[in-house]
Amino acid sequence: MVGRALTGAEVALLLNHAAPQHWPLFLTMVYTGMRLGEVLAMQWRYLTKGEGGLGLYAVEYNVDKRGQLNEVKTRSSRATIALSSVVVEALREQRATVAAAALQAGQAWTDLDLVFPRLGLCKHWGKPQDQNQIRKALARAAHRAGIGHVRPHDLRHTCASLLISEGLNIKQVSSHLRHSSVGVTLDTYGHIYPADRNEVAYAMDRILGIAENG
Repeated sequence: MVGRALTGAEVALLLNHAAPQHWPLFLTMVYTGMRLGEVLAMQWRYLTKGEGGLGLYAVEYNVDKRGQLNEVKTRSSRATIALSSVVVEALREQRATVAAAALQAGQAWTDLDLVFPRLGLCKHWGKPQDQNQIRKALARAAHRAGIGHVRPHDLRHTCASLLISEGLNIKQVSSHLRHSSVGVTLDTYGHIYPADRNEVAYAMDRILGIAENG
């Protein structure tokens, strides 16, 4: 089973009902299609400016189930992805939030350069967040939004589905999700692409026109 993909309206409801500390995290996951462990491992040093207000992020690390930072396992996962201006602005605000938390924590802060570290009154300021807690937070936000149960990986499927619905081709979607090959993307999401055979014939007529005999 591929997983659930939210509609644009459901994404808006989910984000509107997310707790303030989780909103930028969930938004980043939807927009980038990054896996939960990858987002929790995001570090400021790998975030750079792109063109036209966009940003770039080089995926290098992943947070495992034990909360440890590890290099991503596959060559395709270790890639640079584009960040929309919406994500760039959210991360700009997140940087200010993290800086304020670090100042408040003082010597209790563990500086791992994380974009989404543990904040608030806890014993592990600055360290990676617990994945199970994020899953619970996402489920609570979805429940408050009245859209049923939502898992972190569903946000990755949502990203793919929304990109396809906007007409992006399979190669673009595959590149953004950092699949090992276009074949993986096609096997996973090929059923979402419209199968309009007539459009293929119409396209050839537009390109070549009608040939006359003799």
